[in-house]
Amino acid sequence: MVRTFTADGAYVIVEEQHGPTWRTVQEINGAEQLRNAARAEQEQAEAAAREARHRADYDRQVRVHQAATEAEAAADRDRLAALMRRPPIARRSTGHATARHITGSQR
Repeated sequence: MVRTFTADGAYVIVEEQHGPTWRTVQEINGAEQLRNAARAEQEQAEAAAREARHRADYDRQVRVHQAATEAEAAADRDRLAALMRRPPIARRSTGHATARHITGSQR
């Protein structure tokens, strides 16, 4: 009976009789228990929603990072392919590469 009343939000005082005197055994605030249960349920729901947002954000960051890594790898392969297609640089018999730009003091 006490559980039924407290589940409805009532403030229940359980007393015990010893002859002509009554002694309070327990006081239960049903409204406070309901508020605490509702608050705990709301906090759990918020934590679950927050975790879902964090997971979605993390997954999005992973996808962006993977796409950037793949794009960078493709660009590296393209640069290497372009380098491999270039004709070799003409070298003198000494093995030095010819300079493409010559400054005034080198002329």
